[in-house]
Amino acid sequence: EENGDIRLIQDDVPNVTTTWDNRYNTEANYNYGINSFEREEGDSRLKDKLLAYYESAISNDDKSLVVPQQFCVGARSADDYSTDGSTECQTKSELMSVGGMIISEYLEASLDPTCIYISSKGCTNYNYLAKLSNSFWLITPNTKNSYEAYVLYQTIRSSQCSSIYNIRLVLDINSNVNYTSGTGTEEDPYIISANV
Repeated sequence: EENGDIRLIQDDVPNVTTTWDNRYNTEANYNYGINSFEREEGDSRLKDKLLAYYESAISNDDKSLVVPQQFCVGARSADDYSTDGSTECQTKSELMSVGGMIISEYLEASLDPTCIYISSKGCTNYNYLAKLSNSFWLITPNTKNSYEAYVLYQTIRSSQCSSIYNIRLVLDINSNVNYTSGTGTEEDPYIISANV
């Protein structure tokens, strides 16, 4: 990140699934969910699951290295050409220790010059995020309606919020750490130590 913090995206998806949301949607007249990550009436099921998994799966020692962030949770249309996060970052979450991935992070990860918007086929080229296994929810809602959000499995697609997919944690650790070893997988995690 610009301030030196290091953003980590979980490599191996845990066997933790959820709906993005499954509440009754008045626009759809059905329990398709509501694609607002946070709202006064209650947070999305996705936010609740991310926070609960973080609390149970991350050790207190590891939590001490996490820098709480306001994650970008703004809605985006499928034909939006921005790749810098400006669309998603128009709306931000409360200060949280953990969040999820957004569309622009996927677009920025591709080294293919034809990766200019969500449905660009070239986005899968030279993109380590396109190689992640298992489909998982992004925290980006779709502007098309109030009951769809985006999912990533090699490419990005929109799905009803009531569908069930994996979660993948995203968090920032402070810049006062030293990487010592590891590949970042569950079997071979990054080994870091705090600078003193």
